[in-house]
Amino acid sequence: MVHFRSHDLMARTAQEEKEKVRDASISVEVESGTKKTQWNQEEKTRDPNDIGDETMDLGAVEADNGRAQQPRSETYSQCLSWKESPEPTTRQGNPSPRRAMTAAGTMRAKVRKCLRIKNQTVREAMAEMLSTFVMMSFGLGSVAQVVLGRKEFGQYLSINLSFGFGVTMGILVAGGVSGAHMNTSVSLTNCILGNLPWRKLPVYALAQCVGSFLAAAVIFSLYYEALINYCGGNLTVTGPCATASIFSTYPEPYLSLGGGFVDQVIGTAALLLCIMAINDQRNNPALNGTQALLVGILVVLIGMAMGMNSGYAINPARDLPPRIFTAIAGWGLEVFWAGNNWWWVPVVAPMVGSVTGALIYTLFIELHHPPEASKESKCPETKDSHNTDIMCQPL
Repeated sequence: MVHFRSHDLMARTAQEEKEKVRDASISVEVESGTKKTQWNQEEKTRDPNDIGDETMDLGAVEADNGRAQQPRSETYSQCLSWKESPEPTTRQGNPSPRRAMTAAGTMRAKVRKCLRIKNQTVREAMAEMLSTFVMMSFGLGSVAQVVLGRKEFGQYLSINLSFGFGVTMGILVAGGVSGAHMNTSVSLTNCILGNLPWRKLPVYALAQCVGSFLAAAVIFSLYYEALINYCGGNLTVTGPCATASIFSTYPEPYLSLGGGFVDQVIGTAALLLCIMAINDQRNNPALNGTQALLVGILVVLIGMAMGMNSGYAINPARDLPPRIFTAIAGWGLEVFWAGNNWWWVPVVAPMVGSVTGALIYTLFIELHHPPEASKESKCPETKDSHNTDIMCQPL
């Protein structure tokens, strides 16, 4: 009984406080807004058909209203000083959608500002790592599907297409940031030709190797159960159920080290020669926007024409990091001994081949362009006054 009485007393006290506040606000409005009240009463009693008979100085009324509202707002705010003004809410009591969207936009802007990297070298390294990861994921995934599926889920052509279009996707991912070399031999050639500072070559090479290594790890995880089912848990480098070739290249039994070295030199030289032709603005360049697709088609052609001997690695970053991963993942150090210590050939030979291909194109084509047609490269310059884009070879 005491509980109910105390509750009623509190309710009556709150009701009395509300009535006092309301009476105070009404008195302020009556005292300071007389003209506004009179004008409202005249509007109610005015005949709608007598529009235009009376005129009113609206500016004066608005000024009076402004002066009348000022003391009311001060007094009213003083009466309600104990109560904070709430934020705009919906009928359900939630913040208004506009305020929520503004807050979310501000939060996103702050997060983007915190995460954004302004260092150009770091941005290029991240782009190289991601583009190489994309290319290698598609390429190694296609090899795994062909081998582990016992050629029921693809053929040699599907491997060529996957690597080729993987290159195209990689260029689209990072071409505007780092040039999307995705190939250490391409980065070396750009340094020799003056498109990339030598101090950035180790950064590019490391980023490409990290991206390739991570791609090998992802494909290993993706097809782990299929891999165990295929080889019975025995991870071998050679033999009828060999699986190390999913990740790295190995020579055919008939191929010598010398023959394999020449094979890699020729394949990489063809790659660089044709890339320079695709982007030579004084020759017959590709249409703007089609370079990425054409470079991907070029990789498909090299695989279809020059891939039988040793799998056309033509890229140190494509072969060495996955080989290191297989050595760690269970195949052992045999991945380096196999093929008469083959591992160094796909690392060194593409370096020689890329420089050779660029030199051949320069000596046979580029140096002989008419002087009047000589122009500066149309490719955008970077912050360091050099061009690192694989699509923007020097002219």
